[in-house]
Amino acid sequence: MPEDTLHPAHPGDPKDRINWPRYAQLLVQLNESDQFLSKAAAQELLTDCLRYCRIAGQYQAGADLADRIRGAWSRTLAIAHPAMCELTTAQSNLLRGLGEFEKAHALDTELMDNLSVAPEADTGMLLNARSGLAADQRFLGHYQDALREQREVVATAQQLHGTDHDTTLLASHNLGVSLRLTGRYAEALQVDRDTFTKRQALALPLDSLESGNVLARDMRLLGRHADAVDLQRRVVHQFVEQLGADHPKTQWAQHNLLLCRWQTNPRHEGIEGAFSELLQRVVKTMGRGHFQALAVMTSLGNLQHVRGNTDSAYELIAEAEQGYRRLLGEAHPVSIGMRTNTGLTLEAQGQLDQAQAQFEWALEGLRDALGRDHPVAMGAAVNAARCRSRSSTWDAADLIRDTIDRAINVLGAQHPLTRVCRNAVQQGHLDRTSSWSFEPYVG
Repeated sequence: MPEDTLHPAHPGDPKDRINWPRYAQLLVQLNESDQFLSKAAAQELLTDCLRYCRIAGQYQAGADLADRIRGAWSRTLAIAHPAMCELTTAQSNLLRGLGEFEKAHALDTELMDNLSVAPEADTGMLLNARSGLAADQRFLGHYQDALREQREVVATAQQLHGTDHDTTLLASHNLGVSLRLTGRYAEALQVDRDTFTKRQALALPLDSLESGNVLARDMRLLGRHADAVDLQRRVVHQFVEQLGADHPKTQWAQHNLLLCRWQTNPRHEGIEGAFSELLQRVVKTMGRGHFQALAVMTSLGNLQHVRGNTDSAYELIAEAEQGYRRLLGEAHPVSIGMRTNTGLTLEAQGQLDQAQAQFEWALEGLRDALGRDHPVAMGAAVNAARCRSRSSTWDAADLIRDTIDRAINVLGAQHPLTRVCRNAVQQGHLDRTSSWSFEPYVG
C-alpha cells in the first residue's frame, strides 16, 4: 500500500454500511504493516477505521489496531493532543465493547488527568473525556458517580451544541442508561423517549435503533410488557436490516425481545429454544465469557428454573455467576445480584439453608450498593422474605411490608413486583410463585 494512496483511499463515513467492505479491506492492509501508522496525513483515516470497527462490532480487531496506533503516535504526540484524544475515545469504546472495563478506565483517566493541566485543551475535548469516564463508571458499577458525571456531560453538551445535536443526543442516551442503572426507570423512560423522537426526526437510523432498544427496555422494566414487545419487534427487524443478524447489537436487541415476550407470556411456546439458539450465536460472536453471553446464559437459566429444569438451571446460573465475578469482581452490583439467582436454583434443589444464605447476602449487598429503594434490591428482598417465612428464627412480615411500601412509591401499585408483594401480604405467606429473578445489566 503506497504512502500516497492512504488519503485518497479513505472509505467515507464509517456509519454508512455501504462503506464497510472498503473499511474491511483497509483493515487487512493496515494489519500488514505499521509503517503508515505514524503519518500525520493518516490520522483521520485511522481514527475513522477505529470508528468502523466499533460500529461494525469488530471490537477485537479495532482494539488491536488501536494499540498499534497508540504505540506509533505516542512517540511524537502528547496525551492531550487532539488526535490522541480522538484515539482514546475510540479505543476506550472498543475496550468496553470487549468487556475490558479497567483498561478503558485507565486510558480515560490518564487522558482526563492530562487535559486538566493542558492549556490547549478545549471544552469539546474535555466533554469527550468526561463522557468516557462516565461510561467507565457505569460499567464498573459506580452508578451514582456515573449519573452525576453524565448530568454534567449533558449540560455541557447542551451549552456547546444545543439540545438537538447528535453529540447532545448521545449524552442524553447515556443519561438514560445511568438513570436506569440507578433504578430510576420512569425518569429513564422520559429521557429515552425524548432522545428517540429527536433521533428519528434527525434521520439518524443507527442511533434511533439504539434509543428504541433502551426505550423498550424501560417499558419492560416498568411492567409495560405489551408496549415493549410492539416496539422491540420493530427494533429487532431494523437492526437485522441495518447491521445483520450476527452483529453484537442485533443480538443484544434480540435478547431484549425474548425477555419482552417471556414476560408478556410466561408460557410462550418455543421461548426456551429461542434463548438456547441465541446463546449459541452470542457465544460464537463474542465468546462464552463475554458479558452479553453471560446475560443470555442467565436468562436461559432463570427460565429453566421457572419451568422446573432444576439441574440445567443450576449449571447455567453457576457458570454465569462465576463469569461475572471474573469479569467484574466480587463487589460489583451485578456479581452481588447473581447470588439471588444462585439462591433460587439452590432452593429448587432443596438446599434451603444454602439458598437462604445466598438471598441474605444478595439483599444486604444490593442494599449497600444500590440503596433500599432500587427495584433490584426490592426484588432481592422478596426472595429473602420468602425464604425467611419458612424459618422460625427470621421475621419475614416486616421485610415484605417494608418492600411493598417502597415498591408502590417507586414503581406504582400495578407493577408486577408490587403485585407479588401485595399478594404475599394478603395471603399471609410467600410461596415459590413469589420468587423474583435478577436480571444482570452491565453498563
